[in-house]
Amino acid sequence: MRNPVFLAGLAIIFGALTILLLFGDGGTIAGMSSDNFARLAQLTAILLLVSGGVVASRAGPRTHLKSALFWIAVCAALVVGYQMFHADEGSLNIAPSSNAQNV
Repeated sequence: MRNPVFLAGLAIIFGALTILLLFGDGGTIAGMSSDNFARLAQLTAILLLVSGGVVASRAGPRTHLKSALFWIAVCAALVVGYQMFHADEGSLNIAPSSNAQNV
């Protein structure tokens, strides 16, 4: 038997694709631009995939929390590493300063 979360994700993707093909010629869809609507459909499908994996897994909540904290730490390390190697003048600019100028 197929996983209903997987089928729901496919239905969202194909439904959004159909809506974009029919109505996405530069106008708005549900009050959003076509690009924002496509991004929303994509992120909703990813959310369904991740949540389906969490629900279907037999691990306890503590294991899920440990895994989530691990991935948050990995992402934070990647952001800090990127900022360190691509910051101007060798400084770590994670947050913009109050006197930052728009270029």
